[in-house]
Amino acid sequence: MFKQYEYEEEVYLSLDGTATVYVHSSIAALNALRGTSFDANPATAIDRAAIREYFSSPATHVAWVRPSRRSGRRFAHVRLEVDDIRHLGEAAPLAWSKYQFQKEGDRFVYRQAVGAAAGKEVGKVGWTGREIVAFRLHLPSKIRDNNSAGEVRRGSRFSIARCGCSARRSSPWPSRSPS
Repeated sequence: MFKQYEYEEEVYLSLDGTATVYVHSSIAALNALRGTSFDANPATAIDRAAIREYFSSPATHVAWVRPSRRSGRRFAHVRLEVDDIRHLGEAAPLAWSKYQFQKEGDRFVYRQAVGAAAGKEVGKVGWTGREIVAFRLHLPSKIRDNNSAGEVRRGSRFSIARCGCSARRSSPWPSRSPS
């Protein structure tokens, strides 16, 4: 069954360390998890320029920002181009993660540790903290092992999801090892 995520990060990683990153998030989730103050009123249009500015950094290049609506909430969909995945955590919107990527022998090893979310109160916009937050990793090679109960699909795609309340705790998320 298709799950609807309130916040999702998808990383398409190349073995040279470049990546395309998609962030799909409700405005309420951005505010609660990342500590932003975007207008979460469903009657107000998304300020695409403000979203673009928030995601722009020396480590990221914003390709596009697209709005949508689902279940009475406004969502922002952002595509980022990244020159070096190891510097992605220097961008404020993704600073809750630490990214590592290096070659170890005949393997490329990617690790992402997701820290605590902002845990900001967002008012009466329907955010409960139990919404599903997801992280996905798409690789150009086969995943040999990972340190979680997350699901490996098609040999090169890894996903893990937690509810937003779990994402608020500062426990590291699993690492992934592509071959």
